[in-house]
This record gives sequence, structure tokens and C-alpha cells, in this order.
Amino acid sequence: DSHQLISVDNDAGIRSWDADAATNVNTLVGHGIRAPAAAWSVSGRYLAACTAHGDVILWQTVTGDIKHLVGHQSSVRSLAWKPNGDLLASGGNDRTIKVWDASSGELRATLQGHTAAVQVVAWSPSGDVLASGSSDVTIRLWSAADLSAPPRVLKGHKGELTALAWTSDGRALAGGDGVGNVIIWDVATGSVRHQFPVTTYAN
Repeated sequence: DSHQLISVDNDAGIRSWDADAATNVNTLVGHGIRAPAAAWSVSGRYLAACTAHGDVILWQTVTGDIKHLVGHQSSVRSLAWKPNGDLLASGGNDRTIKVWDASSGELRATLQGHTAAVQVVAWSPSGDVLASGSSDVTIRLWSAADLSAPPRVLKGHKGELTALAWTSDGRALAGGDGVGNVIIWDVATGSVRHQFPVTTYAN
């Protein structure tokens, strides 16, 4: 629902809001775990929140049912929903990316290769590629058609990746890092299109 937004509080509560009326619609409380990030599914049927304890909380917004997706060994840092389905990617401090089926709660894949915490994950607009950015200062591109295949690795950042953003056509990917640089990558060739510093660190 484009008229709702979510907030994550220091008291470990997750709230959904009517953006037009500025009123609280629902509050998800009781899990007692601070959530570093949360994300709506594209369909609006699910709200996911990652936790510092290693699980992902999945809230079915129609029924109110709550699932705990357990698999990460430490804090989960980021979440991304596949644009054309109910697949959820999560990246964690355990250096892995996990891909979950929200409808069943099943773990579809565990992606390994990063040598440090995975700070950010992002699906391409078509859903064909999953990008992950890590404290190991690399970006990895995973093919959705075969998640078990080795990823393509983009190297050039000097600090840990803190942000990823695709262009609408999926041909370029922007990576922001912890030393204040943004690199625009050509996805087809893996080459750098543009590189520039920013005055405020990406996070």
C-alpha cells in the first residue's frame, strides 16, 4: 500500500502508519528485539524486520500471523524483497545472504562468498540479479536463475559498502561506501561508469 509507511523504534516496536492521516494503523510488539531495518513486500502482504539476534520476523499483514525465519548465526543487517514475487533476501554479520520464501517460510538458498559482514542487499528491478555489498569492500552479483552459481564480483570501493541502488532499467548499479565514495557500475561489463566523493557518508 503506497499510502502506508513503517517505523522501527528503540523500544523494539514496529509500527505501520497511514501516511495521509498520520495515524498509527498497526503495532507489532512483543518480540523484545530491536530491529535494525524493516521492509514491505511489493505485494503489501508481508512486512519483514531483521533483528540483532539473527532471525527475521515476517508479519502477514492480512491475517496478523507472525513467522520467525531462523538461519543467520548473528545480526541481520539488511532486507530486500524480490520485485516480482514473495522472495525475501537477508544479509547478515555472518557473511551470508539468505533467500526465503515468504509464503512457506522456507529457506531457498544460502549464498556464501563474502569474507566480512553483508551490510546491504538489493534486487535488480527485473528480479534477475541480487546484489550484495559487504564490509569486505566488494559487491557481488548473484543470478536469480541459479543462485548456486558463483557470483560476479565488483571491486573498486575503498570502504565497506553501506548502500546499493539500481537504475530503473537495471543496467547500472550505484554503490555507496563508508569512506564517502559513490561508484556507478556498468552491470553488463563490470566496469566503472562514474566515481565521485560525497560530502555525507552513505548509510
